[in-house]
Amino acid sequence: AVQMINHNATPNAEIVWSSNPYHHSEWLNIPPNDLPHKHSGLMFDIIATKSIQPGEEVFLNYGQQWEDAWNEHLRQWTPPPPPPRHPAQPPPNHHHNITTYAHPETLNQDWDSPVRTLDEQKTNPYPPNVQTACYYIYDPHKIAAAQGEDASTVETKYYFDYHYDKSFLRPCDILERYYLPDSEKRYYYTVRMRNHGKNVDDDRIPDHVAHVVYDVPHHVIWYTHRPYASDVSLEGAFRRVIGIPDHLMPEVWLNDGRGKGDDAAAAGGDSARLCEGGDEISHAADATCLSQSQ
Repeated sequence: AVQMINHNATPNAEIVWSSNPYHHSEWLNIPPNDLPHKHSGLMFDIIATKSIQPGEEVFLNYGQQWEDAWNEHLRQWTPPPPPPRHPAQPPPNHHHNITTYAHPETLNQDWDSPVRTLDEQKTNPYPPNVQTACYYIYDPHKIAAAQGEDASTVETKYYFDYHYDKSFLRPCDILERYYLPDSEKRYYYTVRMRNHGKNVDDDRIPDHVAHVVYDVPHHVIWYTHRPYASDVSLEGAFRRVIGIPDHLMPEVWLNDGRGKGDDAAAAGGDSARLCEGGDEISHAADATCLSQSQ
């Protein structure tokens, strides 16, 4: 999708109308008001304009209007204010820094540091956008039957028989940290597993259950963004629609009863907006256009 490709004024790729058989090229000759009322039908391809080496980043040119807006955003941007401080947290001049934002991958690179327990986080908190997450799939068949389905707290030894795909990460609270005998000084944890809102029915922890898992190894605990807390969701984050170059716009669309090129001139060379999904244009009356965050 186009939102995964960064802007550069000297790109090595460009957007063209698709050669995919599902692309309805005949629609390019139809006035916008006469387009079929379907969710999609027009598609773009992203093609290289020069040789791109393995590992080299792919760039698109979002257009001059987008670049001007980005530069203005950089000129006016100021850091967001710090979050409210919990009474148990130290004041800002304490030796523990309360950071307003940190990328989870930065914390994940600190591989050897112990993950803080909830008690430790009261005085040494993680940035408010970060949460701890564990690789785990809730499987009631692997939980001791003696605890019963109606138990309010269910405890089980850690298990995970799947590949480490990030879709299996779920929020977890760190309750305790310790070493196991003969564990070569590797950390293990007792955690409370939580649902993340994406669970299918057979992977959802019942709402009335506190699901506690012990002997969780250090390497299966990662830092992730809390919902709606990534840098894209920060106050003052940059959002801007990405323009479609004029040369891609059909003549019949530019002459939509308003005079040739009126919209293109007003947009400073970007005569339309790239719509949701980044690789196709929805019907004009139903178009939901992409807000690009950087």
